[in-house]
Amino acid sequence: MNIIQALILGIIQGLTEFLPVSSSGHLALIQNFFGDVNVSFDVVLHFATLLAIIVFFFKDILMLIKGFFGFNWKDENFRLAIYIIIASIPIAIIGYLFRYVIYGFFNSLYIVSLGFFISGMFLFTASFAKSRNKFNIKNTFVIGLAQALALIPGISRSGSTVSSGMLLGIEREKAIRFSFLLAIPAMIGAGILNFTDIKVFEPVFVVGFIAAFVFGLLGIFIFVKYLRLRNFKYFAFYCWLLTIISLVLAIV
Repeated sequence: MNIIQALILGIIQGLTEFLPVSSSGHLALIQNFFGDVNVSFDVVLHFATLLAIIVFFFKDILMLIKGFFGFNWKDENFRLAIYIIIASIPIAIIGYLFRYVIYGFFNSLYIVSLGFFISGMFLFTASFAKSRNKFNIKNTFVIGLAQALALIPGISRSGSTVSSGMLLGIEREKAIRFSFLLAIPAMIGAGILNFTDIKVFEPVFVVGFIAAFVFGLLGIFIFVKYLRLRNFKYFAFYCWLLTIISLVLAIV
């Protein structure tokens, strides 16, 4: 991998991590095209977008921490912190037990194509969802299961969690905020599992990290703004287009 490729991958990671189109799927697709699939590099890029989340939602995170240590179920922030912990359980267990199988998925464009198709289905169906419920232990665990599906490249983590939340009747803006905050423990866990393989000071890693962070902040802004316009189905169409592209590249 060279500097230009690292820059391209960093920009793509930053923009697609928070758009409901699967950053992992984009990285797998383009890295297969470059002929160099590097999971450790992907982890560095995810650390960069993790930092973008922390910067963008810093006040929310502080409120969550304060609420959690207040141990008061009547406090909305305490409940939200508990819900995030519950929703993180599926991806922690599945990600750890099947991590080597998941690594292999990144080398298969057939798997990536299937992931994009599933993302499209999530997004298309969510565009018809109506708000009727609030967060509870049951529906947050279901959202956690949806997030675990995103371990498969091509299935969008933000798309699956926001869409599943909306399909469960949770208000769009609350589902979005929950999805972003839920990304934090998932990204930290992925980093811990792959920490020993990360080469922090290699130029390509540094360039990729900076690009992913800067464009990650931009990606968060775009995601929040566009979802308020209720145009999930357009992201679904984009995912289905990537399904076709991935299949063509896999066959060729």
